[in-house]
Amino acid sequence: MLLSSSSVLAPDAAADIMARSHLDVENALLASPIRATLLRPGAFAGNAQSWAWPIRSGSPVSLPYPGAHNDPIHEADVAEAALAVLTDPGLAGRAYTLSGAESVTFAAQIDVLEDVIGRPIAVNHVTRDAWKAEMAEFAAC
Repeated sequence: MLLSSSSVLAPDAAADIMARSHLDVENALLASPIRATLLRPGAFAGNAQSWAWPIRSGSPVSLPYPGAHNDPIHEADVAEAALAVLTDPGLAGRAYTLSGAESVTFAAQIDVLEDVIGRPIAVNHVTRDAWKAEMAEFAAC
């Protein structure tokens, strides 16, 4: 079983550094004689934790596309999918795209957090390149 990424399904996956890394591993595994099961989650719900420091410090959360939708999946749900595949041989040998319960915008996620903590959260609308530069030490964007 391989924990991959739904980014491999994008038309330009081979041109994107993160998607390509997953795609290369998938292709190598699928070319081997090993029976492979691929789990392809999209965004992890835990990724929102990257906003914790700016929120705590009162700094704005940088978002290049606040209106963009995603369907974050909780990491425990990914683990449940893996358990299902590992314990039911009939599920093996396929690719599964995993998503969360609903599609939400990043701005809507911030709205939920505002309700939970009881105060507004500043959002800095940044360019894609500015966001990539800000995140460079944490992820290969």
